[in-house]
Amino acid sequence: MTSRVQRTDSGGVASGSPWRPSIKCDICGRVFTAASTYRNHKAFHRGETACPICNYVFTEKGNLKAHIRRVHGMDVGGVGGWFPGKQCPKCDRRFNAYSSYRNHLPLHRGETTCPICHYVFTEKGNLKAHMRRVHGVDVTAR
Repeated sequence: MTSRVQRTDSGGVASGSPWRPSIKCDICGRVFTAASTYRNHKAFHRGETACPICNYVFTEKGNLKAHIRRVHGMDVGGVGGWFPGKQCPKCDRRFNAYSSYRNHLPLHRGETTCPICHYVFTEKGNLKAHMRRVHGVDVTAR
């Protein structure tokens, strides 16, 4: 999803400058005085601020990272968001990539069990392939 930026004069006084331009989010109308804060805010609209473990949604990535550290006891770090070698808090399986960890979580939510033969898969993608191949059911991807 792409967002358009609308710059307006905020009228607010900033230190070192009597007027500071602001950036208005065209999706929700929230106004930001710093481009970096606006960039962080766009992650919310892209759905990047939901906890992959409990699905709680935050307004900023920083709050999500703090939540994961505090509530789920997992280290969160630099680019990609996760340090390698983290364990799933449910089954202690280790993951070297965030995407692998994220794909693993539906297993614990019961979202990877075949509704026809009740075979349990480790990832949703494997379940979808099984449904097509074994049962001839086309499951639309999300």
